[in-house]
Amino acid sequence: MRTSLVPCLAVFLLATTGAAGAQSVSVYKWTDASGTVHYTDQPPQGRNATRMTVKGGTEAAASPVAPQPGNEARLDAAEAATTTRNCDSARANLATLSSGSMLVDSTDPTASRRLRPDEIEAARRTAQADVDTYCGAGKK
Repeated sequence: MRTSLVPCLAVFLLATTGAAGAQSVSVYKWTDASGTVHYTDQPPQGRNATRMTVKGGTEAAASPVAPQPGNEARLDAAEAATTTRNCDSARANLATLSSGSMLVDSTDPTASRRLRPDEIEAARRTAQADVDTYCGAGKK
């Protein structure tokens, strides 16, 4: 399986050149037996690698990545689906917290305990804020 590691290279380059300013850095690019591309700061032993010299500085880091054509509609649809799921979850949480049922703090499974009324009220306010955020005017 071929994997593009360009984002990893960008992070590596930012980390290694951020404080150095406009210095150049050598990076070695090589492909393993399964076809995965690797970037390292040292050449791998026993493998052919391509040495790349990368100039540091803030200009490359500040360059925005152009959006891919057609991605906006897919991103909007994904965001809408996530908002819908968040809204449904927030409403379910609020319903549970408002039901009057016994609620238990199970953060530590060895020491579960019943929630106090003030804890339930605080959680209910948080759940209501989540409903307002994800299900508010103009949403679902």
